Order: sequence, then structure tokens, then C-alpha cells
Amino acid sequence: MSDTFNPNSLANLPEKILSLANELAIPAPVIASISTAIPSIANLSLAELAQPATAQKAWEDISAQTFTFAQDGGMSLLAATLGGACFSRIEYQKQGISDEVFLATMKCLPRFLKETYEMTDSWGFDRGFWTWRQTGGLLFRLGTLEFEYRLLKAGEPLPDGLKEGDPIINVHIPSDADLSSQQLTASYAWAKDFFYHQIPGPWTQAEPKAIICGSWLLSPELYHLLPDNSGIRRFADAYHSYDVQKNDNSIYRWLFHLPSPVPAEQLPERTRLQSSVKKHLLDGGQIGMARGVLMD
Repeated sequence: MSDTFNPNSLANLPEKILSLANELAIPAPVIASISTAIPSIANLSLAELAQPATAQKAWEDISAQTFTFAQDGGMSLLAATLGGACFSRIEYQKQGISDEVFLATMKCLPRFLKETYEMTDSWGFDRGFWTWRQTGGLLFRLGTLEFEYRLLKAGEPLPDGLKEGDPIINVHIPSDADLSSQQLTASYAWAKDFFYHQIPGPWTQAEPKAIICGSWLLSPELYHLLPDNSGIRRFADAYHSYDVQKNDNSIYRWLFHLPSPVPAEQLPERTRLQSSVKKHLLDGGQIGMARGVLMD
């Protein structure tokens, strides 16, 4: 690995990486580690992380050329992600996407770091396999929710009327999402305007045929454990379910903040929802996850 940066890269890229890290309020200990890691990403194809057609392949190549998580806690990959995001910012400007949307989207990075810290008690970046979608201009945070443009994959359950390869918008629920009626309505309206009317992108050539979501929040068994005024219920009510996976283990990570499943009696009860789900599991129930199509 070279100690100098490719002169064809964005000017002053190391400084821009650190500036963006500070702008996103990435924790100080992580910024120090990023600074140390920056030389290790010299001459990598970071600009390709900012293009929808090349982002995934670029991430795979970069991952193969940098340190593993075991070696540096993912700091080289985080530095590369931030470098790609610097190029993404330019692409956003070209497409007429506001800097507000750029920053909201890239704030997944400090959120992911915080989530990992809460589970492991140490700073680490383990979500690089996911974030090429953000840098590649395929996934955006528009209000309280995130929306990803993608094609339906071979082997995944399909909604009625759709087939493999059809373009869709996939909804993701950030851990800090506000699931109030006002915020959800505004977020969906923004997404429909963004992808169908306002912003040019891959979706311009192949318009999304549906808005779908796959999440533990759509679990039918979870639904019946919630009070009538629950934000999760409100979110789920907007979807028509087409697939249920009872054995999915998402709740251990996203509800209980654990890196892997544990026996039900060992689950924490820090919140009312954790307590309700724990009791349900102890009684022999399951949660799993479900997929649904957003209803008009």
C-alpha cells in the first residue's frame, strides 16, 4: 500500500474524509483511528463507490485490499466509505439532491458505530457490506425512513404480480426512526416524489413497480403484543403482508441489541417491548419477520 494518494483522486481527499467525519459527528476516538487508517486506502477506487453501477463491485475490491475487521476494527473500511462519500456528495449535487439529504443519509455511519458499541463495548465498523448502497446513490434517508432502489433478487419471496429482476423501492427503518403518523406520511410522500417525479437516477430508466419492506417490525406475532397506539403497529398497518419467516433471528440484534441469539431466559428487559417479547418467547411463541407491500 502506497503512502501517497492518487493525484487523479478528489483534491485533498484525506482532509475531506476527516472533515466529513467531523461533520457527521463521528465519535472522537473513531476519528483518530480513521486518521491513522487513511494511508492504507491510498490509490483505491473510491470514486467508484459513488456510482450506482460500480458501487458494489468497488466495495468488494476495496474489502479485498484493506485490513480485515479483526486487524483494525473496520477503520480502514470506514475511511474508504467516507472517501467514497466525498465523491457521492459531488454526485448528489449533479443530480440536484440537497446536502440535507446527503448528510441525513450518511449519518447512518455514526449510527452504525453507536449500535456496534452498544453491543460490544468497543468502537468498530462492521457495516461496510451495507454502506455501498448509500455511497452508490441507491439508498437515501428521506425523513424518518430510508428508501433503497433495487431489483428483486433470484430466490427471494415475490409479491403478487412481480417477478425476479423487477425494480422496487425497499424501505428500511433506522434505529432512531420516529414512527408517528405525521413523520411516516411525510417520509412516504417525499420518497414517491423523489423516485417517481423529482430526481434523475437508475429509477428513471426502470421505474419502481412497488414499495416493499422486510422487517421484524412487520411480524404478525409481534403486532399482537403491541398496544393500539404503538408506532410499530402504525408502521405495519400500511403494508399488505406476502411472506412470513418465523425462524428469522433479527429481533436479537435490533430489539435486544445482542450480536447473536441467546436462550430466552437470558434476554434483557430494559424496555416494555423487550419484556413483552421475552415473555412471548418463554411461552413458546416466535417473532421472526415478514415482508409486505406498501398499500396505496
